[in-house]
Amino acid sequence: MSVQLSLLAEETAVVPGGLEYHPAFLTAHDEAELLAQIDGADSPWLDDLSRRVQHFGYKYDYSNRRLDDSARIGPLPDWLTQLAHRVRVAASEEAKCLLDAQRPFEQAIINTVTDPSNEPS
Repeated sequence: MSVQLSLLAEETAVVPGGLEYHPAFLTAHDEAELLAQIDGADSPWLDDLSRRVQHFGYKYDYSNRRLDDSARIGPLPDWLTQLAHRVRVAASEEAKCLLDAQRPFEQAIINTVTDPSNEPS
């Protein structure tokens, strides 16, 4: 069962269509496997922001806030394609109406907060 989330305090806040929260989407085992894939990914961690970031499919241009074809870095890795498939399957019928069934997910960004206690002094 999916739950629509209100991310903002005001009831009149506009939430992006299709935004859903699935609290049991990943098991603890799934989570551990996913984290191992992320940490072992061929995509390097970039740390030029206030967080570490990995880009897959396309590299997002933060200064222009967009993607274009020149930013293509390659196809998603198999583990990420499988995760994208699981997301599609788990989506509510309402959210599925917003997805193009003929167009696979092509881009992902993984963010993690930089822990200042781990940085060299």
